[in-house]
Amino acid sequence: MPKDIERILLNVLSSVTALPPPGLLTCLPVGGGSINHTYQVLTNFNNRWFCKFNDSRHFPDLFAKENSGLALLRDQQLIRVPATVACSQIDDTQVLVLEWIDQAPRTTLFGGFDPAFYDAYNHHYPFPSNHRQQWEIANLYPLLIHLNLFGSRPSSELLRHTPPGSYPSPALGYLRNILHTIQQF
Repeated sequence: MPKDIERILLNVLSSVTALPPPGLLTCLPVGGGSINHTYQVLTNFNNRWFCKFNDSRHFPDLFAKENSGLALLRDQQLIRVPATVACSQIDDTQVLVLEWIDQAPRTTLFGGFDPAFYDAYNHHYPFPSNHRQQWEIANLYPLLIHLNLFGSRPSSELLRHTPPGSYPSPALGYLRNILHTIQQF
């Protein structure tokens, strides 16, 4: 992790929680978006967070809006939504710190993995009987974020003008499947 980002993270987290000394903070890069720097943050007090950073000059108020969206989803109590630890801006850097959630569902986004991965995972950590429905619902929020960022036209117009096989068309089909799954609960 770059030192300036570590400094910003320590500053943000120290304002909302008791942190260990900086040398005890571990930040591991993780996937989480093409426009953000993302890390899993670990402390010796067993705190784990998902931290996102980006340049507020390029994406003003992005994390504040994302945080509001998370709050709306959380209020519905339909799906598990990570708690917000901090949402802040220091200089030109936005920071969103969320509760870390260990789950397999994110592996199914945007192509997923080979079936052998899921078979091996299921062998060691058996999936619940409704795992496919849980995965569909868990993928809803990231897909809505992508649709919001990369598709600005109304759905019907987007489908008419999007070539088959390109990003928005499969994403909208996937969103329809998720909504159907939610209606079945």
